[in-house]
Amino acid sequence: MAGLQKYFVLFQYRDYLKLWGAQVSSKLAENFFNFSLVILIYELTESSAFVSILIVLISIPPIVLSAFAGVVADSYNRKTVLLLSNLGRLLISLVAILFISNAYVLLGIAFAIAVVAQFFSPAEVASIPTLVPKEHLFTANSLYSVTNYAMFLLGYTLAGPLLANANPIWTFVMIMILYLSAVGLNMLLPPLQEHLKKNSEKLREAFSWRVMWQRLISGIKFIFAHRIIRFIILQLAIVFSIQRGFLSLVPAFAQDFLKINVEDISLLLILPLGIGAMAGVITANRIKHRTSKSIMITAGLLLDGLTLFGLAFWPDIQSAMINGGFHISPDTFLRGFIATLAFVSGFADPLILVSAQTALHERTPAEERGRVFGGLYTIINSLGLVPILVIGFLTSYVNFSAIIAGLGLIILITAARGIVFYQRYSLGTE
Repeated sequence: MAGLQKYFVLFQYRDYLKLWGAQVSSKLAENFFNFSLVILIYELTESSAFVSILIVLISIPPIVLSAFAGVVADSYNRKTVLLLSNLGRLLISLVAILFISNAYVLLGIAFAIAVVAQFFSPAEVASIPTLVPKEHLFTANSLYSVTNYAMFLLGYTLAGPLLANANPIWTFVMIMILYLSAVGLNMLLPPLQEHLKKNSEKLREAFSWRVMWQRLISGIKFIFAHRIIRFIILQLAIVFSIQRGFLSLVPAFAQDFLKINVEDISLLLILPLGIGAMAGVITANRIKHRTSKSIMITAGLLLDGLTLFGLAFWPDIQSAMINGGFHISPDTFLRGFIATLAFVSGFADPLILVSAQTALHERTPAEERGRVFGGLYTIINSLGLVPILVIGFLTSYVNFSAIIAGLGLIILITAARGIVFYQRYSLGTE
């Protein structure tokens, strides 16, 4: 409870709570929607290929639109952007109900809602420093992160049972109610347009595609002109693209290397990962005054890298334990080991993400903030395709343990580079 009490200070900032409430509703709805579509489309088509097409369609908008969404967040009242994003997803969810038995239309709906969703996150994250004072920015960012993890777990955990025990229409009705709640909370926000006061162009000029393009280029130049911001974004992009590549390997790794059912991965991997993430958020918030953000980022990277190494060499670790006098069945050891590594990896991620996001907030002026985070999402999603494609090719020629160890090595090298960099450019404590 002591760790959770630090979040109570945020209750005095009512406008931040409205933004946070909209995040809770919209993120839960988003995860409900995505996983429900995976199940529905598979049931309608009985084809994994259709599910793959769905995942590709959902993955394209973050790559193509995130940077442009950051420009929009810096060019308009961010309250309006948030409101329209949730209202658009509410209306698209209604269309999904009307075509709930048509897999082809559902694929188009999935793409449409992913397009609209891209405009929410840059505007939301860029608004956080406007609604809370600097001394509580780290706490606000940590609550933002724990909410994302919690809504992911809740959405993916409840969508399956809800679809199995009720008419699919009721699932989408619930999704619509969640988006409606987010719309209502967005309407209660104050105008989020402080950043517009510092823009040299008048607001009406934001309608010019030439000006929007200029602002996009300006945001890219801003990122590359600031060494610390550029380095933080690069670190985030590397670690989360590596993790995405690893997740693409999980089903085959579970069946062919670990010899466990794919269905068990949800319990052994996702649940402890989420619990670890929440523990990591609370821990980061407790140590923020005595531990620098650069140390937390480096520690998180080291834990993530070592976790992948541990997974790659689990047979050797098991043999060492048996030789050391620990008598435990292989199946029990493997399940406990995977759950432990998932917890550690989940614990490490908030140390990286919350610290990095707060550092970016502190070093980015209000009028550039949307473009910085939009650029971050674009780079992460773009780089995320590289490991997936490379791993898909390598699995035909290289064994699983070598691939996973290689991914861990890349993260450890990134951590080592950070140790050198942050000795010169410390991010400081909160």
